[in-house]
Amino acid sequence: MAAGQRPHGRGHPDVSRSAPRARSRGRPLAAGSPVRRPGGPVGLEAAVNVSGHLRVETYRRGRVWVAKYRRADGSSTRKVLGPAWVKDSGRATPRGATVWRAADGTKPEGSLTPKEAQEALRVLLESERAVPVARRPGAADASFGAAAAAWLSYVEVERGIATTTLNRYRSLVGVHLVPAFGDRTPLRAITTERIDAYIGALVRGERTAATGRPLSRDSIRQLFIALNGILRRAQRRGLIAHNPMADAERVAVAKSTGEFHVLQPAQVEAVARAAATDWTPMLAGPRCRTTVTHRHAYALTLQRRWNAQHWAACIRIAAYTGLRLGELRALRWRDVDWAGAVLHVRRNAPASLPASAGDKPPKSGRVGSVPLIPQAARTLEALTRRRLDPDDPAADPMYAGEFDFVFPAIDGRMADIESARHAFYRALALAGLGYLRQQHPPIRFHDLRHTFGTLAVRAFPLSDVQRWMRHADIKTTMRYVHYVPQHDAARRLGEVFATELGPVAEDLAAAPVTSAADPR
Repeated sequence: MAAGQRPHGRGHPDVSRSAPRARSRGRPLAAGSPVRRPGGPVGLEAAVNVSGHLRVETYRRGRVWVAKYRRADGSSTRKVLGPAWVKDSGRATPRGATVWRAADGTKPEGSLTPKEAQEALRVLLESERAVPVARRPGAADASFGAAAAAWLSYVEVERGIATTTLNRYRSLVGVHLVPAFGDRTPLRAITTERIDAYIGALVRGERTAATGRPLSRDSIRQLFIALNGILRRAQRRGLIAHNPMADAERVAVAKSTGEFHVLQPAQVEAVARAAATDWTPMLAGPRCRTTVTHRHAYALTLQRRWNAQHWAACIRIAAYTGLRLGELRALRWRDVDWAGAVLHVRRNAPASLPASAGDKPPKSGRVGSVPLIPQAARTLEALTRRRLDPDDPAADPMYAGEFDFVFPAIDGRMADIESARHAFYRALALAGLGYLRQQHPPIRFHDLRHTFGTLAVRAFPLSDVQRWMRHADIKTTMRYVHYVPQHDAARRLGEVFATELGPVAEDLAAAPVTSAADPR
C-alpha cells in the first residue's frame, strides 16, 4: 500500500470516527448541524462537524504524519504533525489501507508513533471545536431559492461563464433543484442526509426528467456540481457554517471509452449526395384545414431544395475541414482564403443558442486555421454561385458577400444549425448507413470532425493536426492514431524479431507447429 493511507487496525481506530459527538436533549446531532456554545456571544455559533483523519505521506526527508481536517467554519485544511515513526505491519484494512505500527528501535525526538499522532489529532480537533464561528445577520432566514439566485448571478456576472453553460445551470436550478429542495426552504435545513437521499433517488430512477425518463449519470453529475456551487457560495457568504455537499456521496460516472465513428471519404460523399436529394416539392391544394396556393407551394419548394443543398455542403465541409457544428454556423466568406488555400476559424455559434444570441470566440478561445483541400474548395466555390431558384440562370447569386454567412438561413440570417444534424441522420439512412445510429455509441454529426482528424494523422505529424483541430492537449489528438490502419504491422514486426533471433529463427521455422488440440 502506498504511503498516504489512514492508520487503521486494532488499537488505532480512525480519529475522525471516534471523535466525541455533541448531543442535544439526549439525541446525537446530525453531521453538519450547528450547536450553540453555552455562554457564547449572541450571533456566534460553532459547527459540530469538525472532523479529520490522518495520512502517512512520503517526502524527501522521509515519512510524515499529515492531518486533514475540517475547521469550525466549514473549510478544509491540512497540517503536518511531524515525522512518522512507523513501519508497515504487512496487513491492510478491507479497503486496502495500510495498517501502520510503531517502528522498531529508539524513536527519534519529535517523531510520532500512530498512537501519538492520533492524540495530536484529537487535541487539534478539540481546539478547533472551541473556536466560535461568526454568522452574518439574516443567515437564519436565508432560503435555498435566494441562495440559488445569488449563485446564478455570481457565475454570470463575476465569473463570466459562457451563455450555453449559464443556460444549462438555469435549467438545472429551475427545473430540478428548486422544486426538489423548495424555494423557501432554509439553508440550514438542507443536510447531507437530505442531499444523499435526493441524489440516490435520481440514480435509482425514482425522480425523472420532465420527459418522464430517468436522468443520465452525466446529468446527475451536473446537478451535483450546481448544488455544490450554490451551497459553497452560501458558505463563503457566511450564510451557513458548513457545506453539506462536502460529505455527500459522489456520483460515479462511467469513464468514456473514447470510441467514435469514422466514415470513409466515399461514404461521406454518399451521405452528402443523399442529403442533397432529400427533399420533395410542396404541392398546392387543401392541407391541414387550409389551402396552399401555387405561389406559396412554389416558395416552400424552393426553401426545401435550398436547405437540402446547404446541408449536403455542410456535411462535406465538416468532414473535409474538421470544423465543429457551431464553427460552421458562424463561418463567413471573409474566413475563406482562396489564394492561400486556408479556412480561418474566428467565431463559434453553438447550436444550443438561438440565432439572436450571435456568435463568440472559438471553443479554444483562439483563432485557428485549417488547410482548404481541393474537395472542400470545390464545395465552397459552388456555394458562391447559389441562387434561390437553381433553374433560373438569370438570377443573381445570393449571400456571397464578405460578411455573409457561408451557411445562412434562407433570409440571410444565422441559420438554425440543428437542422443540419437532422439532415445528416436522414441522409445516413438514405445512403444505407442508418445502422450506425443503432450502434453504441451511435454516430453523431460530430463524428465528421473525427473523420477529418483520423484521415489527417495518416499524412501529417500530430502537432500539425493538433493545431488544425485546435486541441489544447496533444492527448486529445492522439486518439486518432488508434484508427490509422497498419496492415503490414505484423509483417514488419516479424522481420525485426527475425533479425534479432538470427540462427534461432531458422530452427523455429523448421520446427513443426503443434496446436493445443493436437493429441501429440
